[in-house]
Amino acid sequence: MRWLAPSQGATSGSVHPVAFTGSYQESLGLEEAALFAPEWLGLLPNLEYIALLSGSRVVKGRLPILDLSGEPDALERPVCLERL
Repeated sequence: MRWLAPSQGATSGSVHPVAFTGSYQESLGLEEAALFAPEWLGLLPNLEYIALLSGSRVVKGRLPILDLSGEPDALERPVCLERL
């Protein structure tokens, strides 16, 4: 996880109140943190998944459920992917 912490400040002298100095600073940090708790994986609905792909991409997906109840011989022949 990356974080950015900005800070700023200003001071003025008591002798010359219109003479002042100011500063601005940004600090960038990187720390390792869990994306989500491991026990949450068990709470995913059926046929849903989390995948870590190359380039540190995280994807949540769902496998589709095919409904072939309207096909009379769906169990006897292989499914043609071109028809889906």
